[in-house]
Amino acid sequence: MYALFRGTTPIGGTFPTQGECLKAALAEGRISGLADKSGALPQILPVDYHIERVQEPYDPQPDWKLPREIS
Repeated sequence: MYALFRGTTPIGGTFPTQGECLKAALAEGRISGLADKSGALPQILPVDYHIERVQEPYDPQPDWKLPREIS
């Protein structure tokens, strides 16, 4: 199982693969994906974000969303 983290805080649910975790984070608005000219999404997470393997499902912070304005 894999989960999205910001620093040491889990901010998403658990998923069987890293790809599914990334797709869910994009769909749920936890990270933003800027497509290039071909329409392909970059596979790079924002600074301080990472996907890591977890042993079991846990209770993430479900209300957390990416801020609309980033300065």
